[in-house]
Amino acid sequence: MKRLLSSLLMLISASVMADITVTYSGNVEQTGPTNFSDNSRLFEITHGVPAGSAWIPGAALFLKQNLSSEQSAKSAMLEGLKSIYNYTASDKESDKPFAEWLLALRSWIQTQPVTGRQLVTTLDPFQLEIDKTANKKITSDARLNYPNRPDFISIIGLNGTSDGTSPYRKVPYLPGKDIQNYFNEDDIASWANKNEVYIVSPAGQIEKVGIAAWNFKHVRLVPGSWVYIPIDNDALSAAPHFNEGFVQWLTTRSLP
Repeated sequence: MKRLLSSLLMLISASVMADITVTYSGNVEQTGPTNFSDNSRLFEITHGVPAGSAWIPGAALFLKQNLSSEQSAKSAMLEGLKSIYNYTASDKESDKPFAEWLLALRSWIQTQPVTGRQLVTTLDPFQLEIDKTANKKITSDARLNYPNRPDFISIIGLNGTSDGTSPYRKVPYLPGKDIQNYFNEDDIASWANKNEVYIVSPAGQIEKVGIAAWNFKHVRLVPGSWVYIPIDNDALSAAPHFNEGFVQWLTTRSLP
């Protein structure tokens, strides 16, 4: 009887402390899945994981529990993009580059997977060991990716990216250079805002900065960043919050 009771208690304990699975990818000591208890914290799942040459500022955490909400946000964004296209599309020759770019952007977004990315303060094991507030609990199956250091910047909203194949341009990263070294006003598409841009770092941090003469802010980009030159407000009457939603979606992207 005691043995049976002991077995039941073990089963109950195992069900309460169910494992979560963390799958590792990228530049890590060992790829593949590893099980942890469901009260594990970030330090436990990152300790000893990144290889020596891993680029920790670009590391990303993906949680299974985030997939549903991200899919809903993606669907809403695509609907907004469709509304902008329907409002913009016309027989005017001047509208065609914008319409073609919108189609290319929509097609690209549709091909991008829902990731479930969870933005966190850091995925540096050394910082997590010290910073207790950043060392959050993990309560869902997860994937953790540590990339190599990228050598490019991706820019959305330039001329010459509305050919139906890619809605953005990937350019070489310029160490120590300001954002003004990557493009000038003449490079910006006619339908884009020439006063400000959004910068999304590989860690998912968003910064909105001025690029015009009257509001220019000196910003040095992090390699692997997205630079989004937003659609001008005049073209957004059909989906006024598209820019903000799109920038939030860019934070779910990650380096390979």
